[in-house]
Amino acid sequence: MINTLNMNFPDDNYPDFGSMVLDREGDLMLLGADVHKLNSRLTRAVCVGTYGADKFSFGTGDFAYAIDTERLFIYESTTDSWIEQEG
Repeated sequence: MINTLNMNFPDDNYPDFGSMVLDREGDLMLLGADVHKLNSRLTRAVCVGTYGADKFSFGTGDFAYAIDTERLFIYESTTDSWIEQEG
């Protein structure tokens, strides 16, 4: 098992999350170059459905912050998507 972002994936089948890491408080931090991976790799459908994760470790209201571009995203579970927050 490979454990990343508080999810367990099979050794031979796990997504490339790039720069994504959890900080000490459990908040998701990443670089702007990996923002596109939020909705293409870090959703319940992809992590659990495609890659066989044991769980999806994010819920409505969790946020992701791109530290170099200062962009903020909030996860919304009913749409299984990360939504960029304005201003």
